[in-house]
Amino acid sequence: MTVLAHTRSPFVPDKIIAQRVPLPELLAQSDFVVLACPLTDATRGLIGASELASMKRGACLINVARGPVVQEGPLIEALRSGWLAGAALDVFDAIPLRDDHPYWEMEHVLITPHVAGITEDSMLRIGHAAVLAVAHLLRGEVPPNCINPQALAGFLGRLESRLH
Repeated sequence: MTVLAHTRSPFVPDKIIAQRVPLPELLAQSDFVVLACPLTDATRGLIGASELASMKRGACLINVARGPVVQEGPLIEALRSGWLAGAALDVFDAIPLRDDHPYWEMEHVLITPHVAGITEDSMLRIGHAAVLAVAHLLRGEVPPNCINPQALAGFLGRLESRLH
């Protein structure tokens, strides 16, 4: 299998098995296109009618990024017309997906509730990280990967008052 990738991030050559290509080339050559990018001004609406039309007929689109990365109307049309063979969607413009949404009627669309990244390994790592963070806090230390160290003094003050 040939793996193509399009990214704005730098490649680490010894850790990437994909060939880096421009997005139009990736869309035109891929049987499966997996979107796994953050939602930014640059990626909002990244995949619209022209991008879907440039994909191979019979290709599948997999979106595990954010719903608004793909323009929903053009995707529904590409699926209804048969241009795309299917889609696997873990994210949507609006969550939860409305009961009357067209995706529910499409047998060639796989819908998951924004849990595609949840695996036994990821849950284990999340649990370990939480335990490590609590252990640091109970010792009065800043936890690894702390994103708001300015809140530590207030937390420790509340903790101290509860312990005494």
